[in-house]
Amino acid sequence: MSNEEQEINLKQDWYLENLVYVANAGVEIGITLSIKGTIVSGTLIPNYRYFEILSEQFNALGNELGKSLSGAADKYVDEFRQDKNKDLDEIQVGYIHLNDAKYYTPNGNFPQDSMLWRGKIEEVDGFTIGSLSERTNRG
Repeated sequence: MSNEEQEINLKQDWYLENLVYVANAGVEIGITLSIKGTIVSGTLIPNYRYFEILSEQFNALGNELGKSLSGAADKYVDEFRQDKNKDLDEIQVGYIHLNDAKYYTPNGNFPQDSMLWRGKIEEVDGFTIGSLSERTNRG
């Protein structure tokens, strides 16, 4: 990305965009995001993997609506799998996808179970590599 492109797109962190691009190529890493005072922590996953898991969750509903939603998600799986071999300059990334995500707020975390999460990269205020669930108490 040129300096001119970086100046134009200050809404999104260019380094976070690069991490998402790497994830979309198939690399999964722990990440913790700060978004307007809320912390979201989980595993950064490829966009196609997000839609694979979403499809599985919809299909598990066991009804016609679930099957229909699963089929719609499957279309994105195929589309995004084709993108993973493209160069960074050919793909615009606008969303970040996490699995096993948890929210942490000043009042505590919620929900207790981890979940699938998708958010806009431009809404992320800051991030660190590693998820909070990976950390252990040293004492």
